[in-house]
Amino acid sequence: MIRVFTPEEKAAWKASVDTRWSSAGVAIIRGDDDEVLVVKANYKAYWSFPGGIINTGESPLEAAIREVKEEVGVELASDDIQFRFVADRTSPRAQTFLFLFETRQLADDDISISIDQTEIEEYAFVTKQQIIDSDKYSESTKMWAQGFVGYTEQTII
Repeated sequence: MIRVFTPEEKAAWKASVDTRWSSAGVAIIRGDDDEVLVVKANYKAYWSFPGGIINTGESPLEAAIREVKEEVGVELASDDIQFRFVADRTSPRAQTFLFLFETRQLADDDISISIDQTEIEEYAFVTKQQIIDSDKYSESTKMWAQGFVGYTEQTII
């Protein structure tokens, strides 16, 4: 027999469900030289991949594509993007999910960067080794550079 919940029970259950916000980003690898695009947002102390908050009704992939266009002016096709990992992140401020994707732009493709100066201070193309060797990159950016794929849990201080 199927149990039917009262409107009050349903409302109480919905109020108890995790409603954390999520974000999505994309590692854009340039050509065959394996350099990846990183950005320094004016509200962060570290460098990371272009990305941001997933809006209501958006999929993580849709958000990643939109955020890349907004932050650096690069238009990506969803067919060219692969999922790399999701991080379940806990910090003093919130508990969030970060979805990270990856795409490779061919050497003959024109990657014309046009940053949103209200949000992004600067950008750079760097190698995986540069990311690994430096402490100025986000933990998720370092995980990507080290080849991580799948699911992880992170505590952010």
